[in-house]
Amino acid sequence: MPSIFGYYRPRGIRGNYIVAILLDLAETETATVNVARTRGANCGHCGVQTPRIERNEVSPARTMTETGERRWELYRIDQMVVGDKITLQVRDRDVVPHQETVYAAWADTYGTSSRSVTNRDGFLANDQKYIMNNIDFGVINLNPIQLIDWEKQNTATYTHDYQPIQREQNQEQARVWQLLTENPQSQYQDQDAAAIWATNGHQHR
Repeated sequence: MPSIFGYYRPRGIRGNYIVAILLDLAETETATVNVARTRGANCGHCGVQTPRIERNEVSPARTMTETGERRWELYRIDQMVVGDKITLQVRDRDVVPHQETVYAAWADTYGTSSRSVTNRDGFLANDQKYIMNNIDFGVINLNPIQLIDWEKQNTATYTHDYQPIQREQNQEQARVWQLLTENPQSQYQDQDAAAIWATNGHQHR
C-alpha cells in the first residue's frame, strides 16, 4: 500500500491544519520529515521531526514480490497554517538519488457557504527533481505517497472498531485517521501508544 500524507482542519477553521504522515518503508529505506513554519519568531517545533516506529511483517500475499521487514513511521504535525511547508525525503541504501517532495499549505479557496473545491485547496505536493554533478535524474519515486484531505473522505469507514474487511483494505487510512484525531501526547506517551497498538494485533503484512 502507498504511504499517506493526510491533513484536516481542526474545528473547521480554514487555512489551519493538522497533518498526519504514515510512511510504509522497506527495510532498505529511510525517511526524513522536515517542518518549516512561517512565524515571526521561532516556534520551537520546526526542523526534522521524530517518528513513531511500528514494525510490520510482510503478509503471505506479498512475499512473491517483497522480502524483508517493513515498518511504519508515523508523524503528527500540529498548527500548520497557510505558507508553512513540510519537506519529505525518502532514501534507499542501494540508490544514490533520493526522493524529495515539498508539501505547501495553501489558503482554502472556498468559504463555509460553498463546498466546491479547487486544486489549491489545502496542501499541494511539489515533487522535486534530483540533480547531481549537473546531471538531472528527474523526479525519483522510491515510495509513492498518497495525499488525502480527510474532509473529503468518508471517515465513518475508519471509526467502527476496525472490522476485518477494514483491517485488510483500509488499515493505513484507519491508522492515519486515528493519529489525526487523537489528543496530542508527550513523546513517551506516543511510544506507549505505538507499543499498545502493536500488542493488540493491529500489525499487518
